[in-house]
Amino acid sequence: MGGGPAKEHILCLLPYPEPKEIVQSLRQRFPNIDITYHEVRFTLDAEQQQQDLAKLPQSIWHDVTILYTLFSLPSKLSDVPRLRLVQLASAGSNQVQKHPIYTDSEIPISTASGIHGPQIAEWCVMTALVQSHKYNQLHDLQKEHKWGDKRSTADDFHNVHDMVGRRLGVLGYGSIGRQVGRVAKAMGMEVVAYTATPKDTAEKRKDPGFIVPGTGDKDGEIPSAWYSGLEKESRLHFLRQEIDWLIVSVPLTEQTRHFLSTEEFQALSQDGKKPAFVTNIARGPIIDQPKLIEALKDKTLAGAALDVTDPEPLPEDSELWDLPNVTVTPHVSGTGSSYIERSFQILEENLQRLEKGDRLLNVPLDIDPAYFSFGYNSFRFAYDGYIDHLPIQRPRASTLRVSFAITDHDPHSPLRLVFTRGKDFLHGGDLVGVNTLFPIEAEPFPILALLLQCPLTFLAAESSTDQIQGGGQIKRTSSGDNGGARIHKLL
Repeated sequence: MGGGPAKEHILCLLPYPEPKEIVQSLRQRFPNIDITYHEVRFTLDAEQQQQDLAKLPQSIWHDVTILYTLFSLPSKLSDVPRLRLVQLASAGSNQVQKHPIYTDSEIPISTASGIHGPQIAEWCVMTALVQSHKYNQLHDLQKEHKWGDKRSTADDFHNVHDMVGRRLGVLGYGSIGRQVGRVAKAMGMEVVAYTATPKDTAEKRKDPGFIVPGTGDKDGEIPSAWYSGLEKESRLHFLRQEIDWLIVSVPLTEQTRHFLSTEEFQALSQDGKKPAFVTNIARGPIIDQPKLIEALKDKTLAGAALDVTDPEPLPEDSELWDLPNVTVTPHVSGTGSSYIERSFQILEENLQRLEKGDRLLNVPLDIDPAYFSFGYNSFRFAYDGYIDHLPIQRPRASTLRVSFAITDHDPHSPLRLVFTRGKDFLHGGDLVGVNTLFPIEAEPFPILALLLQCPLTFLAAESSTDQIQGGGQIKRTSSGDNGGARIHKLL
């Protein structure tokens, strides 16, 4: 930026009226930027989306360099030859993961992760207290103009247990989970956190994303204990930690689809001895919904607050609507009057970073560094599911230092590391490097440390052993451009 021929053009495609004061402030802050604001309908219907986008002149598409959108995208990559950043107004990116911008380009995609923490945390606490304080009973009395019976029963509003000393389990300790943890601790609760990969150092526990001032847990100091791992046993181990209230805030991936089902509900309730309350503000399919209904009906679970369901909208004949221990809302926990302002703050921050050539905010897997672990009971393994779920960009030229340490490996079995570039094995990527070791004599053993002056899109390992586990770190030692290096997931 800053003059010259490469003038920026931001195209805003958002389902709400233009926030004129915010847009005008951006124009004043960045005078070298053109901003086009085009309001679209709030719909996921592809035909309706295309109808809205057809109203835009083709010249705008050809000129745009930054696309700010919730779900509206160009029909094809060739329509946006100058595009160099997609800024999403949502915390997740699952709505764009099948689009060529995501699958076939190296254009960075930044999310609005971090802006929802305050309002979603308030929704979580509100709905949990509605259940624990028997508020629905009190509301029914108000509607009936009744003061209420003074006689106490075992399950009425006279018998309320406050949150002091209870344990909150946060399944996915991201920006939302951190703010819920902050509020819960203020109510006197103990907080335990679960993440996909270990957070065993102070640096790993920090929140690197956007944080609303005065909220969250930037340094990861609130949890009294941390748990990790995507395999079922690690998940069950976490759920067995005497949790009274579980917050579900993990992203929806193939690894997390039906992440919680009958076995997990049994573990959470200590085999029915201590029914817990479950809150889902992530995505509906993370929970096996028919099994959830069973657990709520047979009292394996004490109750649930669901802002997301499977499917959405929730069908009118779903049993969830009428269960007395369930609160259902139409995916609104993250909405609020501050949403638009905060999402534009992330856009403004990224515009400043583009000017300076700094790493962009909320662009997942812009490796600097990335830690990973692996474990496969088969011939081949690669990055774990936590890395795989992130919006992963096509690579740019960069120098990488790649190193591994094997922690569990048959010492008599050869191990072969294979690097490709351009594409993965299934699509004929160019072979970059192969390393074979016979045998591995000690554990842990540093397998490989090398410099690759190339885009690295795929890394796999092959071994004749039945099981291999390990971990490592990838560091960018020098970058070729602002985008840096990125890793492409195993297909």
